[in-house]
Amino acid sequence: MGKKVYAVSDTYYPAQFIKSLLDKCGYQVDGIIASCEEGCAKSGGKLFKVLMERYHLNAADVIHFGDNEKADIKGAAKAGITAVRIKNGVHTHYLKKKCAAEGSVSELLYHFVDNRMPFLENRAVRIGYETLGPVVLGMCQWIHAIKQKSGDAALLFCARDAYLLHKWYTALYPEDAGDAKYFYVSLKSLALPYRSASGDEDPQAKEQADYLRRYVRQLTASKKILLVDSGFGGHTQWMLQTILGADYDLHGLYIRMSKQFTERAKRDRSAEAYLFPAAPSPKARISGAFFETMLQAVQGRTLAYRQDEDGTIEAVRGEQSDNGQIMHDVHRGVDRFIQEWVDRDYLHCPIDPCFIQDAFLNFTFFPERADVAYFSSVKGGNSKAVDVIEPCEDAHLHPIAFLRGLQKTYWKGGYLAKAFQDPKCVSHTYLLLDSIILELRGY
Repeated sequence: MGKKVYAVSDTYYPAQFIKSLLDKCGYQVDGIIASCEEGCAKSGGKLFKVLMERYHLNAADVIHFGDNEKADIKGAAKAGITAVRIKNGVHTHYLKKKCAAEGSVSELLYHFVDNRMPFLENRAVRIGYETLGPVVLGMCQWIHAIKQKSGDAALLFCARDAYLLHKWYTALYPEDAGDAKYFYVSLKSLALPYRSASGDEDPQAKEQADYLRRYVRQLTASKKILLVDSGFGGHTQWMLQTILGADYDLHGLYIRMSKQFTERAKRDRSAEAYLFPAAPSPKARISGAFFETMLQAVQGRTLAYRQDEDGTIEAVRGEQSDNGQIMHDVHRGVDRFIQEWVDRDYLHCPIDPCFIQDAFLNFTFFPERADVAYFSSVKGGNSKAVDVIEPCEDAHLHPIAFLRGLQKTYWKGGYLAKAFQDPKCVSHTYLLLDSIILELRGY
């Protein structure tokens, strides 16, 4: 057709690098303008003016094609250029660009995820990629920074919630792999040992306490332990500290913590949280159970401990989770995000916890209806597998049954989205009422 083609891009990559990528894909262009080299962006129209000045073009002779309303359509219009928007189909739902400062790692993260969403095969993979992957990566960076300051402290990643954290921490920081162990533990497996440590003379309780102490010694010789878990009230750490005794110094590293636990930890410096370090929001507390379900390995929870014939102690585990393929796909999304982020040599870029915590809370409390339908079959619970969304009664016809279901359900945002045409309005009302009730109870 005799037309020339130019690439105009808001990017951190130099023009020469973009050219090499296009060449590999078989695309030939007549020129490339990269925002990082020009010191301006498309959204203000200046980058388009750079293009026209450099290649001696008139605005009336240029047509721009792009997918972003602000940068490609409105930005081109500011330079007097006609623009055509091409929708790429799938964008981020829960990471919000408006929350990312211009030129920040959060803005890089937003575009990194948004550009790859159309190529992810299903909703579970997308949720893992967009919401859970950045949390896992960011927390691994945070844990590593703390470990560097903690000398010879061992890292124990608690089953099952810290499965992904352990998997990726040891992959990203192999120099720490020897000190980072996966710790089979649960409140169920700690119940008998805790009774023994509290003075109960029951032989089975004493045996389980002995097995647990030996199991910890198998994992690490260090008496200084960084205990990694999803959190919330710190009961695992508190019970384990009682069982192991004063010789051990346990410091908890959690994704999030309850208000009471946060206040106690600030006083005795026994724990800290990656997300909501000051105090958790109501959304964080209410979404906690579903959050843990998304993180969990599908392996059964730890029930007790036993001694093998060779004298080693191993965990006795329950039945595998029913979540199977859906959780496998979510975790595959996490794996893909972290691997692609690292492949771009971004591991040194610190993830902002405030930016990514909002994305996961947007998913858990204000989900898209399609996500609610997709994840409704997921099971939650420790002692008994239950639907994360309780069967939903009509709120107008059966208000008491509806409220009971809301109280019991693991995924309250999903429950509300399933029940109402405008779940966001109801969710905000629920959050307000929940906050008032918590204040009255002193939580």
